[in-house]
Amino acid sequence: MSNDENQLHPFDAFEVFEAVHALAANDGKLTAPELRTGQDLLDWVLGDPTRNQNQKNNEAAAIRWLGRVDDTPLSDVQLDDVRHLVDDRFARIRNHKALKKLRRSNIVTLLNGVLIRAGVLAVGTRRGGVTSHGWTELIRSLPGHDAVQNLSTLGKFCSKRGIEPPDVTLAVWDEFADETLNRSTFKKPRATLQKTLHTSNAARKAMPGWPLPEFPNLKNPRTYSTPKSEFPVSFWKDVDAYVELSSKPPKNIFDAKAPKQLRPDTLVRYRDVAWRTASTQVEAGRPISKIVDLAALLDVDWLKRGMNWLYERAGNKFLKDHLNCSAAWVSMADNYVRPPADVTKSIREDIFKMIHKKLGPAGFSEKNMQKLDQFSSPETVEEFLFLPYQIMSEVKKKDVITVEDATLMMAAVAIELLLATMVRRKNLADLDLANHFWPTAPTKQGKWSIMVNPDEVKNTQPLRFPLQKQTIALLQFYRTKCWPLLKKKPTSMLFPHENGSLKNRTRIAGLVQRTIRRRLDLDVNVHLFRHIGTMLYLDAHPGDFGVPKVMLGHKSDVTTQRFYARLEATKAIQNFTAAVLGVRNGRVAKLKIA
Repeated sequence: MSNDENQLHPFDAFEVFEAVHALAANDGKLTAPELRTGQDLLDWVLGDPTRNQNQKNNEAAAIRWLGRVDDTPLSDVQLDDVRHLVDDRFARIRNHKALKKLRRSNIVTLLNGVLIRAGVLAVGTRRGGVTSHGWTELIRSLPGHDAVQNLSTLGKFCSKRGIEPPDVTLAVWDEFADETLNRSTFKKPRATLQKTLHTSNAARKAMPGWPLPEFPNLKNPRTYSTPKSEFPVSFWKDVDAYVELSSKPPKNIFDAKAPKQLRPDTLVRYRDVAWRTASTQVEAGRPISKIVDLAALLDVDWLKRGMNWLYERAGNKFLKDHLNCSAAWVSMADNYVRPPADVTKSIREDIFKMIHKKLGPAGFSEKNMQKLDQFSSPETVEEFLFLPYQIMSEVKKKDVITVEDATLMMAAVAIELLLATMVRRKNLADLDLANHFWPTAPTKQGKWSIMVNPDEVKNTQPLRFPLQKQTIALLQFYRTKCWPLLKKKPTSMLFPHENGSLKNRTRIAGLVQRTIRRRLDLDVNVHLFRHIGTMLYLDAHPGDFGVPKVMLGHKSDVTTQRFYARLEATKAIQNFTAAVLGVRNGRVAKLKIA
């Protein structure tokens, strides 16, 4: 084995270009045998007579990274589950900060080329090829860059198969969806499909003569819903009555049987739970005509049968969503249906508590640990923390600030406030300059705070965050120079949408995530800010859970300690290893033994 067998060779940029562009032209490529593992793929590439030695070396080096990224033997890297290959192997390579960004990109591109040539994939991280004239004209008729991008992938798919826009059928859409979901390395295949269908369906409504059919909405793989119209009318009347009674305080505060007042977003969720619960019972074999009201829905036997169906659908495991559903059932029983005490007890004890026990205490998932690994480098942390001010510096230099610049500054403000406050997505998106900032403008002494009322917080804990002068300066620049460009009608909301409405939770979260990915190549969602802030604080102050508890709005130190125990344990092991083996490892490194 040569010393450089794991290295990409000097001409790897050319090889990457060649690997991608040769795919469309090379119809006479060698047919690959059945390849089951990464080792099979490596052996096939090294024996491929259609590739020269330099091409083999580069492709072999990329394949070895499928295992090398976390010391997994290539014989254990399975190729038959494409989504796992992409979501696990490719994601680890993309997040492996020990490699430079360009090299990581080259490795993924080479892997895409090899896997497509081997028949494991149908398409890589994006669709290539020529778009036909008919598709080009249709795509160009769309307003806006995003819409053009969203439909282009379907245009390339159909052009490759000689399918023009008027010839697209739902069968073509199903084939396109299957390839995108199951035979591609798209980072977010469902999001790609959602954007495509929403763009086309919106154009169908707005543009006369749009040739594409109405595409069906994607089904959430974790849930299933029977059409609402198929349930008895009495069922929805009872659900509406429950929502109405629970949306306002009781007329008699001494009435022990009056429904507890619930927040609007909770009631929206509970209404959805009622629908999905009824749907799972139908899937489990219950006649739909029997689900006449919420009392019928809370039949313990059918709740268990429906939960069994969900359990099997999830791969014979419980999900947090299952626990949330059972908690909603307990609430409906306690506050509205009020069945016999033994029924409520059975829902609570036999279903809710059993699922809670099976899931175990809330804590860090492996996926979150992998995302936090992105911040193992001090340089990455510094770039991440400085990002809002890097964006402000760039926008300040513009002679004319555009709506696009203002939107980028909106992302910078959102990122800064998430760093400074670690609030949840809902509280971030709902920030109102008139209601949540005190005073309404910074004082002469530079005092300004964000205040969130208890009824707006998940666990009803009031939140108050004094802002530092740097954060205030960023906010003031956004308020005076950028916010007016986004505010199409009078509003005091901090994050207005381009059409003048509120920038909702999903949109602001997506803006933050896209900005961080594009600028820093990091995979960070809005909720991860809470974990990042806690991790950085505990790194500097091991064992001090009091400050994170306040910032996170937890009622008890125990909650914070329990949730972040794994994070603290990982750091403790690292400190132990450094203390015990540090001197030995230094000597080994100095002697260049390993």
